[in-house]
Amino acid sequence: MGEFLIFFIGIVAGAVGYLIATFWMRPILRYLDIKDRVVADIVFYANAIMVEGDAIVVPEMRQARTESNRRNSAELVACYLRLPWFYKRLLSTRIEDPISAARELIGLANSSKGDNADRHLVNLKHYLKIPSEVGN
Repeated sequence: MGEFLIFFIGIVAGAVGYLIATFWMRPILRYLDIKDRVVADIVFYANAIMVEGDAIVVPEMRQARTESNRRNSAELVACYLRLPWFYKRLLSTRIEDPISAARELIGLANSSKGDNADRHLVNLKHYLKIPSEVGN
């Protein structure tokens, strides 16, 4: 009887661990990965965002920035919908809003002027709690 109980507890513990890893941890890690990708793209495409004076932006760089922002926006929304309820609550207590951030990413992708892009960039950093010195 004791060996069966140990076997049963092991099976239940393994199943619970698998469920936690699959349905809680994987979506959280995916969200953090997408958030890191957004930060990396802000830094990488900084010169394609800031259009000032006679700065010439390569059209391919602008197109790549636009596609990257749109893809990150779509993935951010899809990932947010999969997050567990307790992590969504944690994000709301931190006043982190991935849905609004996705909206700002689309606005940033559509912007062509420096001032308009700056406004979207500031809002994006606010919604994802990215330090303001990133991408400047």
